[in-house]
Amino acid sequence: MNLLNFIFVKCNKIWYQIFIIAFSFILILTSFYHVISRFNSLDPKMAITHYKPQKKSTSIKHPELVETGIHIKNFTDFDFIQNIFEIDAIVWFKFDPNTISLKTIESFSFDMGIIKEKGDPIIRIINKILFVQYPVRVKFKARLNFSMFPLDDHQISLVLKNEKISHNEIRFISKHNYFTTTPFLYTSDWIKVKHHVENGGLSSMLDSSDKNKSSLYPCTVFSIDFTQSGIRKLLVLFMPLFLTFLLGLFSLILKLKGTETSINRLAISGLSGLIILRFVIESLSPKVGYFTIIDTVYTVSLGCVFIVFMVEILFIHYIQNMKTKKLSIEETNLKLTRINEFRQWLFSLLILSISLSIYYSIYFN
Repeated sequence: MNLLNFIFVKCNKIWYQIFIIAFSFILILTSFYHVISRFNSLDPKMAITHYKPQKKSTSIKHPELVETGIHIKNFTDFDFIQNIFEIDAIVWFKFDPNTISLKTIESFSFDMGIIKEKGDPIIRIINKILFVQYPVRVKFKARLNFSMFPLDDHQISLVLKNEKISHNEIRFISKHNYFTTTPFLYTSDWIKVKHHVENGGLSSMLDSSDKNKSSLYPCTVFSIDFTQSGIRKLLVLFMPLFLTFLLGLFSLILKLKGTETSINRLAISGLSGLIILRFVIESLSPKVGYFTIIDTVYTVSLGCVFIVFMVEILFIHYIQNMKTKKLSIEETNLKLTRINEFRQWLFSLLILSISLSIYYSIYFN
C-alpha cells in the first residue's frame, strides 16, 4: 500500500510527467532513426537453385552457357502500395548460334510478369557469337513485405526465365555490370540504392511425393534496392496519430473539480479523431492481411484512448454518487486527490505504452 501511495505521489509531480514524456519522445525518435538511417527491407528473397560447379569432362555433355543482361530505360509505372511496376527495357543475349537456336532464346519470359510489348530482335555477330537485343515493355509484380510500413525499404526483382528448355541444356550467366539503368529513372518518391544479379534455376515440383517429378529451367534474378527519399509519409501518418492520441490523454492531466463535462469531451474528441483518422491511414496503406507498424501503433493508441474514455465515465459517475452521500469536505477532497493521482499515473503509463509499442514493432519485427 505504501509503495502504491509512493508511485501515485511521484506520478503526480509535474517533473515526473515531463520526464516520462521526454523519455518516450527520445525512445520514439531513436527507434525511427534506427530504421531511417539504414537500408531496411523484409522482402522475401527469390528462392532459386544455384548452379554447382562441375568438373570438365569429355564424356559428359555440359549445358551451353548464355550470357544475358538487362538495360532499364525507364519505369512507366512505379507503385509500391499497389505493387504494380512497368518498365521499358532492352533484354540481350550472347550465345553460340551453332549450339543454340535463336527460336529457343526468344521464348524467354518473366516470373510474375507479362511482356506487353516485344520488338523485333536486333542481331549482331561478334567473333562468330550472336548478340541479340529485344526491346520490351514488361509489367510485373514484386514479392513485398510491408510489415515496417511506413518505415519500409524494398527490393524489387525482375526474374528472367526460359521455361521452354531445361537447365541441363542451357544456363543463363549474368554479371553485375550486365544490369544497367539510365541515370534518371522515374521512381516517384523512392531512391535507387544499388542492384544485384543472381544466376540459377527455377524449379517446379510436379508431385510432392516424388522428387523426380520436377522441372528445373534457367533463370537470372535482377534486383534493385530502393529506399524512401524523405520523411514526408512518416510525418503525414504518425504526426496526426500522435496529436490525436495526446488529445485523448490530455483529459487525465486536468483535475476533476467541476470540469467533468469538459474533461469527458476531450476523451470523446480523441476517440472520435482516431476513428476518423483510420480512414486516412487505410487510404495510404498497402492492402495486406497482416499488421504493419502503423497498424500496431494505431491499435495501441485507440485502445489507450478508449481506456481513458471508460475511466473518465466511471470516475464522473463515482463523483456524482459521492455528492449524494453528504460526505465531509475533508473526505471529498481526499477521494478526489486519490482519483486525480490515479488518473495522472494512468497518463504516464499510457504514454509509455505507445512509445514501447513503437520500439517493440521496430526492433522485434
